[in-house]
Amino acid sequence: QSIFAWRGGEPRLFREIFEHYNRAAPGAIVEDHLDESRRSGPAVIAMVNRVFGDEAALRAVAPEAAAAEWTREWRAHATAQPRLGDYAELRHAGDEAGRFAETLRVLREVEPQRRGLETAVLVRTNDTAAALADFLRHEGGLAAVAESDRRVATDNPLTTALLALLRAAAHPGDTLALEHVRMTPLAALFPADGTPAREAVTARVLADVHEHGFAGALERWLARLAPAVAGDAFSLERGAQLVAAAAEFDEGGSRDVAEFLEFAESWTVRDTDAAGVVRVMTIHKAKGLGFDLVILPDLEGRTIAEPRGGLAVQRAPDRSVEWILNPPAKLLAEHDPVLAARAAADAADAAYENLCLLYVAMTRAKRGLYVITQPPGDSTSKNFPRLLEETLGETWQAGDARWFEA
Repeated sequence: QSIFAWRGGEPRLFREIFEHYNRAAPGAIVEDHLDESRRSGPAVIAMVNRVFGDEAALRAVAPEAAAAEWTREWRAHATAQPRLGDYAELRHAGDEAGRFAETLRVLREVEPQRRGLETAVLVRTNDTAAALADFLRHEGGLAAVAESDRRVATDNPLTTALLALLRAAAHPGDTLALEHVRMTPLAALFPADGTPAREAVTARVLADVHEHGFAGALERWLARLAPAVAGDAFSLERGAQLVAAAAEFDEGGSRDVAEFLEFAESWTVRDTDAAGVVRVMTIHKAKGLGFDLVILPDLEGRTIAEPRGGLAVQRAPDRSVEWILNPPAKLLAEHDPVLAARAAADAADAAYENLCLLYVAMTRAKRGLYVITQPPGDSTSKNFPRLLEETLGETWQAGDARWFEA
């Protein structure tokens, strides 16, 4: 006997699993409790139901096929924790800078780090996650990390200065690298009065690498820079990560500077969750996770039905591939019946997938859910802000606004 439990998943995927196994063994699987949330409180679930259970609003922003499929599979949700004190709110801000500032305002109001609340700010791209985490650190003084692959050698002034030192030492004619170093506390290594001093420093830097390896040399230079970055936890962390990357490179035995520079500039790490930090991540990375507080400040876009692009793939009813085509320009494609039908199907698929994405984002919240969008105003874009206004109105809130005090 097997039991399949599905909580907070995508309806289409559950349906495919359900139908597949029931075809193989009719009656073997009983569908049950798809609509009960064990994670979210009643206010969060109320918001979810308002947004995803409004068929008319869905048809206003999504292609007919996507809206019909979603409505057919949707069932109103209920919470398994009706007494859980929670809160959900729709807020507005005029542009990305305003949404970033509103995110910081929510965090200062709730003070999740002081209260020990697990917190996630969910966005749509890694670039936005990086930018927002930097904003929260520098403007708000918060411990915020972007949970994305980061190029630690090129995303901060400290490690880029160290790489510039290596580049200037290995290539004395690289005046750009030399001037970069001269604008940092490492400038003392390269006196401006004559080439011989520069050549002496070049020899010393390369000798350090030869004797101590790249990791050992970087540690020595970081010690020289320590007074300039004292108290800058982010830069110090990046310096340590660059040393770790260098240690891995050193295992190969190479002392080639050009080879190391190429290695270091492509080296990535993933900032992971840690106690007492605000986690900024893409919605995709949040699948399967839950947080006391969730903020959604990055739901803008032209249309929820915008396909990903790339090759057009036509599939038969059994999902086998009938043909693949690099589609022509939209003006031509929409005048060909076959290509127009394929484009319409792609748009419906994109809308359905984006509804699933928004559903995942909203259902990550346990106690606090803050959705921050730009008011759609007179815009005709069929996007998430339009859907939220159609279902929630200009403003919306439910639950206890001071939920975090308890």
